[in-house]
Amino acid sequence: MIKIKRTLNDHIKEENFSKYMFIDPEKIQRFSGNIFNRLLNHILPPTRKFLRESFNAIENGNILGQISLIPDNFSNFRWQISSLKIKDNNYALAKPLIDFVVNKYGGSGVSCFLVYIQETFPEMISLFKNECNFRSCAKIDFFKITDLNSSEGSFSQENFKDMGQDDVLPLLEINTTNIFTNFRPSLTSDLNDFKEIFFKSTQNDFIKVFVVNGIAEGYFRIYSIDKKNFFADVITSKPYENCYGEILDYMRNILFLAPEFQSLTVLLKRYRDTAVALENALVEDGYKLSETTQILVKDYWKKASDMQCDDKLFVFFNDLSIQPARYNSFSVE
Repeated sequence: MIKIKRTLNDHIKEENFSKYMFIDPEKIQRFSGNIFNRLLNHILPPTRKFLRESFNAIENGNILGQISLIPDNFSNFRWQISSLKIKDNNYALAKPLIDFVVNKYGGSGVSCFLVYIQETFPEMISLFKNECNFRSCAKIDFFKITDLNSSEGSFSQENFKDMGQDDVLPLLEINTTNIFTNFRPSLTSDLNDFKEIFFKSTQNDFIKVFVVNGIAEGYFRIYSIDKKNFFADVITSKPYENCYGEILDYMRNILFLAPEFQSLTVLLKRYRDTAVALENALVEDGYKLSETTQILVKDYWKKASDMQCDDKLFVFFNDLSIQPARYNSFSVE
């Protein structure tokens, strides 16, 4: 008999586990926190949680799989599935784990679930889309450079400044209007989430606002967890998309002096209106496409016919105060 239980320990040490990490690179610095924060997060409802949550599939005391997810935005109406670990590639176990967390959190106020999957894992993409009813939403291309060559570039220092409170709202508007309309419900940020990204970052974040005639027209954010391999998110308003080359030059100038620099990867978000202009600037600057990630999404909803409980299905919930919309788990023939 298999049980699915929430766990404070989200690091499986058992051998023979296939581990799939789905984390959005922009969330790589959202750690699990210390034991006190994990305990606090453990008792909060889903709409109040702030750290990663993990669930183990257990049979006869042995862990067969684990799934983890994290809040995607400040209001917690959207969550990301961040990792899936299954023993001996047991894909039959993966679907119930995915369905379990979607139903558990969806029944508690979460309305949208995202998963970021590299295209090198087609079997995982198929599992989420064909078995768990996720749909394709958008793509992110990762353009990487390992040699900065020179710090010289065609940029003006006057067009860049430090991030301030007054910049949050105009930059959020630029970010929102830049997302193609059909992607906005799943991928847009709210004001509080935007503030969290820019004002609760770690010391390894570097943020600059791109200004024209004193008006914010874009920004870039460079971040790293090891001070060697850096990621960057870059965006401008549509009228100034021709300035991506200048912004890349300025970023190169900053990182040229990083003593342990190994690589810079720019996230090319295909759901943005200025993606083509950024791609042209990246190619011209010597960046190479290193990988592509698909964004899959599932909106939580349920039909009246799905509310009926099937007595052939069983799953044991460690938190009986939260009932899922439907028991999607193992079936006894």
